[in-house]
Amino acid sequence: MMGSPVLLLMTRPCQKNEVVYKYRAKNKIEEAFREMKSQLALRPVYLTRPERVKAHISVCVLAYLLRNTIELLIQKSNQAMTANDVLQKLESCQLNEVGFKNQQASR
Repeated sequence: MMGSPVLLLMTRPCQKNEVVYKYRAKNKIEEAFREMKSQLALRPVYLTRPERVKAHISVCVLAYLLRNTIELLIQKSNQAMTANDVLQKLESCQLNEVGFKNQQASR
C-alpha cells in the first residue's frame, strides 16, 4: 500500500458517507497549503527567531481563514463573484484602525 492514502477513524463508528466527507476534508487541508503558497503569494521567508516564525505562520493561516470565510459568505449570498474579486476590491482600502476596549482607536 505504498503511496495509498489511508483514513483512520478511531473516535466512533461512522457511516460510509461520513467517511467520504472526512476524507475529502483531508484533501481540503492539503489544498489549503497549496493555495496559501500560490494565491497568498507565499515565498520562502528566512526567519531565524522562533517567535517570528510562529508570527509569520499565524498571519498566513489567518489570511487563509479570511479568504475561506469570504468564499463561504459569497456562496451563501449567491453572488456571482469570487474571493479574488472581493480581495481585489479591498486592495484599494487604506484605513487601518487599532484600538483597545475603552480607548479611542488610533489611525
